[in-house]
Amino acid sequence: MVTNAHRHTHTQLIRVHVTVNCKQATVSVADDRPWAFPAPTEPAALYMERAQEGGRGLMLVDSLARAWGFTIYGGRSPRLKAVWFTLAEAEAEARADSGEAG
Repeated sequence: MVTNAHRHTHTQLIRVHVTVNCKQATVSVADDRPWAFPAPTEPAALYMERAQEGGRGLMLVDSLARAWGFTIYGGRSPRLKAVWFTLAEAEAEARADSGEAG
């Protein structure tokens, strides 16, 4: 995500924030270009362009993360965008999916 922020926004300042507890980790990457987004590459396109060096990052995040998304900050005058993902312990995620407390 840091590479995406650098590559697609050309911003001078990229902020990384990580929150960790015993069951999950959330990583947020923020930049000051709230409307600049990378376009996820479609799996069919990846098949055709396997020699391509980039373009798989968001697909990997989607396949590994419990959740991911983005948040725009600044209300009516957006000034900051953060793209985030959460990785969860497999056992904690299984309990959450089954409705068990843990």
